Order: sequence, then C-alpha cells, then structure tokens
Amino acid sequence: MEDRSGARAPGSTTTVSPRPATAGRTAAGHGVRHFTLSAPDATGLAVALDEPRQVSVTRFRAEDLIAAAHHDELAPRPGCVVHIDAAHRGLGTASCGPDTFPSYLVAPGVHRWSWTLRVL
Repeated sequence: MEDRSGARAPGSTTTVSPRPATAGRTAAGHGVRHFTLSAPDATGLAVALDEPRQVSVTRFRAEDLIAAAHHDELAPRPGCVVHIDAAHRGLGTASCGPDTFPSYLVAPGVHRWSWTLRVL
C-alpha cells in the first residue's frame, strides 16, 4: 500500500525511490524515526534515529541527479544511497517572495543528532 507521498506501509518493501528527483536535489523524505535496509536473505542494517528526521533511500547519487535533465535518463546503481537530513529550513528565501516563517528556520549554532545502527 502506498500513501500520497510515495511511502510504503509498514512491512512492505521498495527497491527504489518511487519518484526520483532530478535537477540536483534529493527526493523529499518523510519524518522517519526507524528504518531497515535489508537484502533478500534478511541480512542488513537497522537504523534508529534520535527523533523523526527527513530520510530518503534511492539508487542514485547526487551527481546522477545533477547530470540528468529527466528521470528517464537515470540508471539505477547497485546498492542504495541513504540521505538522512538532521534539519530542514522551511520553504522560502525572500529572494522573490516571502521568507520562511520564523517557526521553521534553523537557528545558527551547534546542532547535534544521534543514531544507532544494528546489524540484522
């Protein structure tokens, strides 16, 4: 079962990000606290994050996305590429429209986040 954002229901699998992004950006993730990367033989890695983070898993590196003008130009790589973003600034830069709402800004300073990896 797939939700409106392309995420999969718990217990289901996907082999590639359902909607690869192009033009030098990674696919938008979801607020994720735990995820598992596993092979068909059930070996793999379980990842636990300290709080919900933006996570995307794809078969493409950033340079693949930069080089492609359209998703049909992408050739999936073996393995997977995991993007975990500790924080996201909201939309808007005030360059040609409104700036990000203050509640969505990432304040300057030292930011820490943590994760736990467990071999399956």
